[in-house]
Amino acid sequence: GTLCTAAEVMMEKGAKEVYGCCTHPVFSGPALERLSQAPFQEIVITNTIPTKEDKRLPNMTI
Repeated sequence: GTLCTAAEVMMEKGAKEVYGCCTHPVFSGPALERLSQAPFQEIVITNTIPTKEDKRLPNMTI
């Protein structure tokens, strides 16, 4: 939730776009739902932990 909250605060403070980055994404619990609702233009993730197709969002880049 910290990454999503930070994105929301940046937008509230006037950012035009917000980008996120996850080095070793696990996406447990409500993580994907939170990320899908957060105002990220793009979320860049690494493939150190394989991410299944059903856990990828349209704005994710691996």
